[in-house]
Parts: sequence; structure tokens; C-alpha cells
Amino acid sequence: AVVNAEYGEAVVSTQSTGSQIGEGGGVTECTGLLHAILLWDGVASGVRGIALQSLLSERILPELEELRSEPGTVEVVEGVIRAIPSQWFDDTQVMVPELKGFAGYLVRLANKLGSSEQRSYKTAYKRVKSMLLRMHAIDLLKSK
Repeated sequence: AVVNAEYGEAVVSTQSTGSQIGEGGGVTECTGLLHAILLWDGVASGVRGIALQSLLSERILPELEELRSEPGTVEVVEGVIRAIPSQWFDDTQVMVPELKGFAGYLVRLANKLGSSEQRSYKTAYKRVKSMLLRMHAIDLLKSK
């Protein structure tokens, strides 16, 4: 095993498989790829759907679900938000349908963070709430 701090976090990489375990390391790699694909100007909706399905839904979300619901996790999640082109949020007043699963994860994370009385958790809750607002998915938090 090799420790890789390239992403500013402890990530253990096994040389034989190349798989990573640790604080969101796989999420960071997939997020970079997702960002590159989604930035292609005029990308066909089919390619966008495939990128979102295979990277966000099948790879990134399961890894996020494995992370503890704590303030440090919010930084990893913010990286996912940064990977999504801003026009997805700016050009519409409704949530992009392909992001519904990710929004659901954010709601669960916000609910767990918001249930703590610790100051750092309350601050993290506000950051997640801000992400939901940017995604036009804040009503999902209010309805829970």
C-alpha cells in the first residue's frame, strides 16, 4: 500500500488493484473526470446522462454514502458541486433532474449534521443547505 496525499487527504492506494480507500479519494478522482466531461460545450445529452449515471450515481454517491456524516465530509461534497458546470444552476430555477440522487444524499447529510449541537456541525449544515439552495433543491430539505 502507498499513501498518496496528492488530493490533500489521506488516501491509501493498493498497487495491485489501483483501488483507493480513505477519506473520499475515489470521489475526488471521479469528480475530476465528471467535471471534464460535463464541461464539453454542446455535449450530447446522452453522453451527459452516461457520465452522470456511471460516475455520479454509480461511483461517487456510493462512496459518499460510506463517509461519516461530519463537517470534513462537506469539503468532499463541495468538490462534487464545483465539478458541475455553474450554468446548470444559473440557467434554470428548477433542479436538474439528473441530480436528484445527489440532492437526496445532501438532504440526508444535512439532517445528520443539523441534529448535532456542536458548532462545527451547525456550520457544516449551513454549507450543505447553501448547496441545496444553489441546486434549486432546498424544498427537499424542508419537506423532510
